[in-house]
Amino acid sequence: MAAALRADVALSQGDIASASHWVGQMTVGIDPSALGMLHGLTQARLFLAEGKRARAAKILADAYASVSLMGLVAVMIEVRAWQALTAATPNDAFRFLREALKMGRSEGFIRTFVDKGEPMKFLLERLKAEGGELKEYVLTLLSAFGGELAQSSRAQPLVEAMSERELEILRLMAEGLSNREIAGKLVITVGTTKSHVHHILEKLGSESRAHAVAKAREIGLV
Repeated sequence: MAAALRADVALSQGDIASASHWVGQMTVGIDPSALGMLHGLTQARLFLAEGKRARAAKILADAYASVSLMGLVAVMIEVRAWQALTAATPNDAFRFLREALKMGRSEGFIRTFVDKGEPMKFLLERLKAEGGELKEYVLTLLSAFGGELAQSSRAQPLVEAMSERELEILRLMAEGLSNREIAGKLVITVGTTKSHVHHILEKLGSESRAHAVAKAREIGLV
């Protein structure tokens, strides 16, 4: 989990070498779980950054087939958004994007699109000219780009400052697990968990778990 997070942040910073290293630390394969799908998405992002669009497209197509059967709407939106950026033709790109937007609009998704950066902004600008039922949602997304793009650059130093275990615990905190539940899941003591949580709060400049999770979400760590 921590390797995938570090790879995601490296990709967001354009650091392909580091991303490739962290992807190599992940267990990527035939894994039907949501976590396995997210690892696959990270691998697809790396292929896309390396210019290997066909390989990225294959992973994304397989992922969408799986998550649609599982009914994982959030992951379906994520995959379709990446397929829009990976598509070989403009027609395919806008077809994937429209599907993602239709699902995202009903669920109120913002970051899923904004976190894709300038390539997604370019597609949305093009789509805006079409008008139609998605125009208001597209305008909402475009208005969110300014602040979100600036925030993404703040995540890298924090990720580098945290250990892999701390990043893993931070993700579990964001899922709402208690210290005891985290300890059981990671097979460590409650005392060790509390120590890690204390260090996480210090590094995020937070006084509570809730504030730490909120700040981590704000800058894209979870």
